[in-house]
Amino acid sequence: MRKRKRKKRLPPLCKEKAAVKNREIVAVTSAEAASVRGIVDRFEGDYAIVEIAGAEESGADRFIQVLRITLEKETREGDAVLKDAFGWHTQKQETEDLKKEIQTLMDDLFVE
Repeated sequence: MRKRKRKKRLPPLCKEKAAVKNREIVAVTSAEAASVRGIVDRFEGDYAIVEIAGAEESGADRFIQVLRITLEKETREGDAVLKDAFGWHTQKQETEDLKKEIQTLMDDLFVE
């Protein structure tokens, strides 16, 4: 009779997320996970098109497609979003700051 291999189990992780790497379970802390910042440009069907901040300098793709269901329900076009190890989050304060900055630039441009 063959012995069954036991699956590796991770202890409960409070601020960590499990990832599978080369068929091994590896714990990735939120500090280690790269965060991505961007702005929702538009929605196309089941996807949101997100413009990535700083992509031009790094030479990476400027826009990425994100499944709409992975975003928070209240996310709208023009909202600033952040992806960390736990998913996509709307950054309400950053969105308001961007809107104020754009309004200031428009007021300076269209002065009567």
